[in-house]
Amino acid sequence: MDIRLAQAKDAPDVVRLMGQLEAFAHGEVGAGLEGRFKYMLTLTHCHLCVAEDDDQVIGLISAAVRPTLWHPGPVAVIDELIVDQTARGQGVGKALINAVVTWARKRGASEIEVSTEKDNEAAQSYYRDRGFDHESVLLEMEWHR
Repeated sequence: MDIRLAQAKDAPDVVRLMGQLEAFAHGEVGAGLEGRFKYMLTLTHCHLCVAEDDDQVIGLISAAVRPTLWHPGPVAVIDELIVDQTARGQGVGKALINAVVTWARKRGASEIEVSTEKDNEAAQSYYRDRGFDHESVLLEMEWHR
């Protein structure tokens, strides 16, 4: 398995993987996913990696860094992590998280955050097993597109 930066050619695989993520999320991936993906590839504060095995994309992680007044350095945020249902339990997610942590540290980030649905106990346990702690509560205000 290789971890590499995502490329525009990965768009169909990203769409497929994000469809699998919908099974755990409340709601659906909004229209224009492929365009958002390609746009994010151009942003210097965003980091998108894929895991690839035998030329097949089997995982995706997206993260961004942002400055805060509270922290001495920027904060990295993992927005999406999805491993293909056929490749789960093989260390793909851990490798993707490690790649983002390395990137965030090189960017001078003070910490890395991740959120998941409040009823997705499996994901919460997964992240805790990888060193994340329940430190805060994320509140959202959503409006539909």
